[in-house]
Amino acid sequence: MPLALIVLLSACNQTKESGKARHFATPALEVQDLLQTGENAFRKGDIKLAHSCFSEALKVAEQADRYSRSVALALNDLALTTSIDRDQTPSGKKNLAQAIAYQKRALELEERYSGSQSADVAFDLNNLGAWYGANLQWKEGAEALERSAKIREKALGPNSPLLAVTLGNLAENYSQQKRTVEAIDLYKRQAKIYKTIDSPTEAARASDKVAGLYQDLGKNDEAAKVLSEVLSLREKAFGKDSLLVAETLNNMGVCQLAMGKNKEAEPLFARAYKNGLQTGRPGHHQSRGEWLQKMPGKPGKDRRSAEIAWGVNPQDGQHTIHPSCVKSIKLTRLTVCLMLVIESSKGGAHEPSSKTISHRRHALPVSAK
Repeated sequence: MPLALIVLLSACNQTKESGKARHFATPALEVQDLLQTGENAFRKGDIKLAHSCFSEALKVAEQADRYSRSVALALNDLALTTSIDRDQTPSGKKNLAQAIAYQKRALELEERYSGSQSADVAFDLNNLGAWYGANLQWKEGAEALERSAKIREKALGPNSPLLAVTLGNLAENYSQQKRTVEAIDLYKRQAKIYKTIDSPTEAARASDKVAGLYQDLGKNDEAAKVLSEVLSLREKAFGKDSLLVAETLNNMGVCQLAMGKNKEAEPLFARAYKNGLQTGRPGHHQSRGEWLQKMPGKPGKDRRSAEIAWGVNPQDGQHTIHPSCVKSIKLTRLTVCLMLVIESSKGGAHEPSSKTISHRRHALPVSAK
């Protein structure tokens, strides 16, 4: 049975008293309890409480054995809350540097504990690559993500959803470095995995990225073909009148205009506009991504779908962690940054759509970007 909310809110503030009353048999069990309580708080959107719990867990773990795996788990989770200001907005450069430091130390300890090629090391590498990306350190991020992808493909297989997460993060990294062709190939691999495991919304998101990059290269004919597939996937998943479908129609119209096919573009824009009216948000002809990213107000059902898929902040369109996307007890696009959401792990971790950073499941012995 889940703990009552009032217990969650008070548990970490009363750590010492609670610890004495419950007489934890070992420091590891106390760390596990603190991490679980912090995770629950994080899922509730209480970043301050989660950070407090993770900090206390690190303190207890280090007092027992500063080279233990408990320390690595606490550091991984602490990196996540460190990267977010307490009002749930992205933190500044100073905090990102600290998050990177935490993640690097977690990686070192995990390698010492389970070896350099373990699936858990791949989690830390994925998150480290995402943090580097958030800090605009693309070269360092690419190195971590490339290594994570190799480990995951070997350890988990070519159709692993966790491999798909890392491929998406690496594709975003390459895109930022203007390595567009390589980024397209990675997004295609990601989309293929999601189709194989029957995750059409994620497949659509990855394919939409492919289309966007084709547009950047001026290959609007290729982009239009990919967007037709995206449209089919989104209509099936969200219905023909959804805002995501409207955004896709809008982008298809942009492609047709770029190729001088005004006649073909007109019905696409007309339908996109009609969908916008039906959802209460009429639009106009815009460049890719503007439609959803610029929408004011609270996200509705369709908007939330896009938000989860892209890891986009509903207020400013920036990549950021969104606690409400987190599901039960792992991390983007809230695996972190490039697309901040939360990926699942072998121990049963968070598995919302499209993640970037991995929040590892805190159960010692259970593990969870």
